[in-house]
Amino acid sequence: MIIVVVTFQDPVESTLARLFLQQLEMEQSKTVQSPHCEFRQDTTTEVRRLVAAGHLPLTSCGAIYYFSFTFFPFHVKTFEARWRAVHQIVEFLPYLDKHIKVTKSFMHGRMRSKQADLLQELTILS
Repeated sequence: MIIVVVTFQDPVESTLARLFLQQLEMEQSKTVQSPHCEFRQDTTTEVRRLVAAGHLPLTSCGAIYYFSFTFFPFHVKTFEARWRAVHQIVEFLPYLDKHIKVTKSFMHGRMRSKQADLLQELTILS
């Protein structure tokens, strides 16, 4: 089991991350070959042990989410499978960060476009 600690200082990014991780957990259950994923907002027993031992400091920089991956023996049976599993874990946080930034940028672009449309309609009505 691998536990990934996800934190964002921006409340919008934190909310988008929570929604993305919840959706990822739901969609994972539909795929048989993927590792088991679990999203939590509260600390697990494993995380509490790491904090108590001093291996994992908890910061107060916004919301803290915990996302765990559980790999089974068939996920790491061959060298290529182990490499793929390690690659997925190492690239998970950069992928999540990029996804959140792109989603936020898309939403802001849509809001600006909607604002321009509404301003144009207001000028026509005046």
